Amino acid sequence: MKYPPLIIVLLLLFACRGLSGCGQVKENQVFDLAAAGFQEKIDSLYHDKTLNRTEVDYTLDSLPFKRLPDSVFRYKISSLLSESMGFRLPQNDFGYLYKSKEIDSLVRFDQLYFNSLRTLTDKNKKPVAYYATSRYDQAATRKAALEVFQKKYGAPAYAFFIDHGFDVCSYEWILKDRTIQVETAYGVEAVFGSGNHGGTSKYYTLDLVVMDNGQKENIYKAHIMELPDKIKYDGKLHSYTDLQPEKIFTVSDEFLLNSTKEAYLKDDTGQYDISREKPE
Repeated sequence: MKYPPLIIVLLLLFACRGLSGCGQVKENQVFDLAAAGFQEKIDSLYHDKTLNRTEVDYTLDSLPFKRLPDSVFRYKISSLLSESMGFRLPQNDFGYLYKSKEIDSLVRFDQLYFNSLRTLTDKNKKPVAYYATSRYDQAATRKAALEVFQKKYGAPAYAFFIDHGFDVCSYEWILKDRTIQVETAYGVEAVFGSGNHGGTSKYYTLDLVVMDNGQKENIYKAHIMELPDKIKYDGKLHSYTDLQPEKIFTVSDEFLLNSTKEAYLKDDTGQYDISREKPE
C-alpha cells in the first residue's frame, strides 16, 4: 500500500514520540547525512558531549576527545574465529571507527531523524562511511520513513528479505558518488509496570548506511579473512580445514553491504526475495 504524500508527512510527525524526538533540535544543530560530502571533520562531529565513553577504556574518561590516543578508535571487526585464534581483522590497518552516544535527534537524513552515529574513516581520518540507527513505535510510521527513500531514489538496486524471525529487510540504492543501504527489522522488549501491567512491547528499527563509492571496494576488502595454511591452537598446529570450511571468507559488521553476500545474490530458491516480506 502506498501512502499519499500528506499521509506520509502526518505519519512522520506522529512518529516523533517514537522517533527519538523529531523536530526537537534545530536544523543547524543536526548533521544531515543526506548532505554528507565525506569531508567532515571528526573533531567537529564527535566532540566531548557526543563521544560514547563506554566504547573506550574507562581510565581515559576524564580526557577530552582530542587527547584520546588514535589506538582507541582503530577499526576492528570482531568474529569468534579471529578472537579465539588471535587474528586481526581488518588484517591490514584500515582506519578508525568513531561511535556516538544514543542521543535524541542526533543526526538526520532529510526529514528523518536518527539517534546514533558511527563514522568509519581511512587512516587520515577522512570519513568513508556513516551508519545511523533509528527506532519507531509503530510499523506504519517506519514504513512511511522507508518510503521517503523510495520516493527520493526510486526502486532500489538491491532488495532482500533476509530474516523471517524479525522481518529483516535490506534495500540498497547506488548513486553517482555514494551507496545508501537501509535495513529494517523489528524487536521485542520487556515492559515493566505496577500490578499486572507488565508484558512485552514491539518496536521497529531503520538502520542507514551512507558509503563513499570511491571507498566501497576497500571497505569490502577490509572484511575479508584469509586463514593461513596452518593455525596454532591449543598448543598444536591445525589445518584451516579443521576449523573453518573456507580459507577465504568475509566477516560481517554494519559496514559490510548486504549486496556483497553471495547467498543473497545467488538465491536460486527465492528464499531472500523481497516479495516474501509480510508487512504488518
